[in-house]
Amino acid sequence: MTILPLLLFLLPFHVISQPTTSQNEQNTLLNIKQFWSNPPALNHWNHSSNPCTWPEITCTATTVTGITISNQEITGLVPPFICYLRNLTHLDLNNNYITGSFPTDLYNCTNLRYLDLSQNYFVGRIPDDISRLSQEIRYLSLSSNNFTGDIPVNISRLLKLSSLKLHANLFNGSFPEKIGDLKDLEELLLGFNPFTPSRLPQSFFQLEKLRKFIMTEANLIGDIPGIVSYRIYSLQKIK
Repeated sequence: MTILPLLLFLLPFHVISQPTTSQNEQNTLLNIKQFWSNPPALNHWNHSSNPCTWPEITCTATTVTGITISNQEITGLVPPFICYLRNLTHLDLNNNYITGSFPTDLYNCTNLRYLDLSQNYFVGRIPDDISRLSQEIRYLSLSSNNFTGDIPVNISRLLKLSSLKLHANLFNGSFPEKIGDLKDLEELLLGFNPFTPSRLPQSFFQLEKLRKFIMTEANLIGDIPGIVSYRIYSLQKIK
């Protein structure tokens, strides 16, 4: 009568556990928190918890692949060591109080596909070597900041972009015709910038995948051909 209970006792127990990041990745995340002066919104980031359970962190298996910290009153710069997270593909820091120039340390995030730095307080020019961002990047939003000068020609070398959002800045130079080389673009938002008065480049009308196109209050001059006007009107109707 005691054999069955004994056998059950000897059977191995299978415990389902959450995937755990490496110590290096956890340390990097905690250093990011400290770099931002330990904001209250990240109080739950600590050594005793698993980063894969933190709501701002996305993990693939045991590796950190995404950070989303939106509308959390984060102040300061983008941490220069954030790309120590070697497998980071998604970085969303929108709607905070982040300052400084465009963070070129992000060039070291070689797997980045999604970057949203919108609604912050970045200043200065977008660097001419912006094409050093990951060649895998699909989504780039720098809207609602204080960027000035020209939109650099080399942004057109990020050939996998499907969404480019640069609206509501202080760009007072030009935007490159070569943006029309980005054949995968579905969204192009350049409006609400005091660009140097210019005509809409013909190359923009060759973006066959474009579904959302905003050039409102961008100092456009000249006539737009009828068929092109109709296409722009149609695009603006799509929400």
